[in-house]
Amino acid sequence: MIWLRPYLLLLLVLWLPLAYRLIRNGQHQSAWQRLIDPALYAALAGQVSARRQMRSWLVPILGVLIILALAGPAQPTNSAQSVTQGNLYVVLDNSLSMAGTDLLPNRLTRAKRMIADWAGSGLFDKTSVIVYSASAHLLTPLTRDVATLSTQLAALTPFLMPEFGNNAEQAFALLAGQLVSGDGPAAHVLWLTDDIAAAKVNAIRQALPKAQSWTVVAVGTAAGSPIPLPNEQGYLSDNDQLVVVSTQIGDLLQRAAGLGFSAAEMGSQPSLRLLGEQSVNVAEQMAVQDLGYWLLLPIALLLLWVNRQASLSSAGVLMLVLLSGAPNEALAVDLLHNRNQQAYQALVRQDPELALQLAKDPALRAEAQYQSGQFELAAKTFLSLATPEALFNAGNALAHDGKLEEAVQAYQQSLDRAPNPAAEKNKALIEAFLQQQQEQQDSQSGEQNPDAPSEPNEQPDGGEPSQPGDQAEPQPGNTDQDGNPTEAPESSETSQAAQEQAAQEAADQAAEQAAAGEEKSAEQLRADQEVQAVLNQLQAPAGSLLQQKFRYQFQQNPIEPDGTLW
Repeated sequence: MIWLRPYLLLLLVLWLPLAYRLIRNGQHQSAWQRLIDPALYAALAGQVSARRQMRSWLVPILGVLIILALAGPAQPTNSAQSVTQGNLYVVLDNSLSMAGTDLLPNRLTRAKRMIADWAGSGLFDKTSVIVYSASAHLLTPLTRDVATLSTQLAALTPFLMPEFGNNAEQAFALLAGQLVSGDGPAAHVLWLTDDIAAAKVNAIRQALPKAQSWTVVAVGTAAGSPIPLPNEQGYLSDNDQLVVVSTQIGDLLQRAAGLGFSAAEMGSQPSLRLLGEQSVNVAEQMAVQDLGYWLLLPIALLLLWVNRQASLSSAGVLMLVLLSGAPNEALAVDLLHNRNQQAYQALVRQDPELALQLAKDPALRAEAQYQSGQFELAAKTFLSLATPEALFNAGNALAHDGKLEEAVQAYQQSLDRAPNPAAEKNKALIEAFLQQQQEQQDSQSGEQNPDAPSEPNEQPDGGEPSQPGDQAEPQPGNTDQDGNPTEAPESSETSQAAQEQAAQEAADQAAEQAAAGEEKSAEQLRADQEVQAVLNQLQAPAGSLLQQKFRYQFQQNPIEPDGTLW
């Protein structure tokens, strides 16, 4: 027999002295027992005394059984050998060019799928992923959990990196730190990239550690594509020129071959030709049967005996667990992770509604509110935290909520506490937009109220001003006997024509009003588009958990940018 959790047996060291005292107290004679005749005392209190002594033994036994059950007694059933090729170390290019869409849906997504395929192929024991742009970061350490690895990859985008660039040598230097011992299983390196700059080849060669195999995958096509910006705000441009990135596959593979890499096609599966049969790693894996849950039956019975009423519900729960057999995976996740950890996993899975229900930590709640579009609540929560990062996020939330002036104040509060280039950029962007709006309003106000008013006698049509003595000439028509003009009686045809003319004028006026309404709607639409264009240019919130992780790692080991952005 073996123990799955032998360290819990140390609880016996604490429990046994306490159990001894409980037994001693149960056997201690009372003062009445020493004074009263034993036969009379047995007749009066024999049953109570016997039950007390029995309970003094049952409680210590119950504690021992619970500790033994928690320690996990198990019976080995059989042993098997796990044959793998060793560990897989992935170096993933996460520069801006990986957002290109010449491979649908984009280059980075296709690379993620290939990583998941290789990690779940069964040829490797564990998998680790390093991502790089201007700096390199450990996304996941060595793990067998492919599901967790996929979750981490799902949240990864090129725009999360603290600095943009293409420094692959930083990634291989970080990989060398992982392989410094050299005593573990064979290491197989998979590099997914869309560019190997000729100027970087020597630096990469110097940073390469020793490994069993080296595989490179060229991501992208020669046709290339522009680089889409996040939140559908257009495409990346350089000096007003659209940036189109293409993958020169021949040059890339030639430079990789000079570094010792073998080529694999995008979407291909790992093969022994690439990994080498001599790198087989054999690991003993022993299957065991946990017997600890069988102790739940005597524990439940003892609980009922010690305290029948108070322990009835507890015993019922234990019996349900006993009858259920195998443990429930979802229940185990809930038991092993607190609500904040579950909320974090929900945010990584892009499920802010679930995260909002689970999160207790204000920072997690604020990010869940922001991702779910509750910008007003997110701004209040971020402002209550009052950290530089939270104030920066509050500015973004206020801006998306339409409160641009308050957003500027939040950015300034963030800058007052710590320097933040993103806050400076967003603040300047919104201030420029507000200034432009103010100038447009002033211009429109000036057009409606010109400085030089028109003369009182000036005719609206721009004709000559009328003189006081001028009289209008009589219009030709009928005259009376004195020669004064009189109105001609309107005929029915003339009246009908006038009605038709009035109806036409009313229709024209309605059309003008409708056109004015359409024009106003168009103006409002243009204003909304202008605001949305400003919001799209705001840098992403600093509240992204993965982004915070990368930024923290970058601050611990800052890298000077080399001027390359993709």
